[in-house]
Amino acid sequence: VDMQSAFEDATSTLNLAYLIQLSMDGPNVNWSFHDKVNTDMSPYMMLSNSEQRKVTITVDDTDNMCELIAFDVLHPVSAISNYLRLLDQYKSVIFYGPTGSGKSYLAHRLAQSIAAQELSLGRKPSIHQLSLQPGYTFANFLTFLRQRNCIVPVDLVVENFAAILLLDNLEAVDIAKLFGELLDAMEYRGKGHTFCIRGDNSLGTNGVHYLADHFYVIGTMNKSRSLGVDLSILPRFRWVQFRLDTEPLRGLLARHFLRRIFNVYHGCMPSPEDPVFRAVEWIVCVWQRLNDSLNKLGIPEVVQGPCMFFKCPLERQDHKLILEWMQNTWNQQIAPRVREAVKRGTGSEAPSDGQQKVANTA
Repeated sequence: VDMQSAFEDATSTLNLAYLIQLSMDGPNVNWSFHDKVNTDMSPYMMLSNSEQRKVTITVDDTDNMCELIAFDVLHPVSAISNYLRLLDQYKSVIFYGPTGSGKSYLAHRLAQSIAAQELSLGRKPSIHQLSLQPGYTFANFLTFLRQRNCIVPVDLVVENFAAILLLDNLEAVDIAKLFGELLDAMEYRGKGHTFCIRGDNSLGTNGVHYLADHFYVIGTMNKSRSLGVDLSILPRFRWVQFRLDTEPLRGLLARHFLRRIFNVYHGCMPSPEDPVFRAVEWIVCVWQRLNDSLNKLGIPEVVQGPCMFFKCPLERQDHKLILEWMQNTWNQQIAPRVREAVKRGTGSEAPSDGQQKVANTA
């Protein structure tokens, strides 16, 4: 297929009023700038010197943001709409679930949506990301928030500003200790809800501060269940659980592969007997069977989300290469985690033959 014809077909249905930028892994064209320049050269011709064949189209359409995110992450539009509603209403949401379930990427996309919405309302948004590690203290957290105007001294007013904080790896810290004296304040925003930080007299305010009106917190936690979380934490946030045995995650890997198959086979479904199609279908079954077995064995902490399998080299269209990739993934990543979980559960560094059979069965 001629590259220019394919490009024109792909962009023919776009509303160009929302088009921001076209890029091809290097050179890019700012659409609004190009539209104002008196030139006969099309954006395609500006990009065509690149040796890459991947075109990225960036659009800005806050009216259809739910649909854009849903298409990207392959979650239902209704689910995305619900996540955004929770953030708009409560400002503090934590997504928790198994490793590899796409929580961090989803959180980032939701943050972008909130930023676009805030920008449309005349405020200046900023997104800040913090990947938590063991030993990260309340003092560290307080400094981080102050530097980004998320916590404001009572005698200062911050207007037309929106801060969006992404907190990754919440399972690595004690959430109650991390938020400390900010915990009660997390339920409210604005200058009408001040709080005092003991021992702090910055700027002569006697430690009295407030959380910025448009301060959002989106957290992610690699934990299958909220058990063990301090009860004082639970009502301060809205909790969204990602379960691998229910949608939208149960069928996410199949939907991901299906989209890639459509791209590889130029918009057509291959025969059910196609070796590549059968290999990919087998991987989906292995992933679901693996997690079902781990739950039955009582070690849900090692269940694996679908994102680990997104690296499958499907585009090579070689079923032997796909099976080899799966073998290496199983032997180098999955099996060692299961064995370690069995050892921790039994308290023995050297599992017995029976315990080893349990690990191998999983």
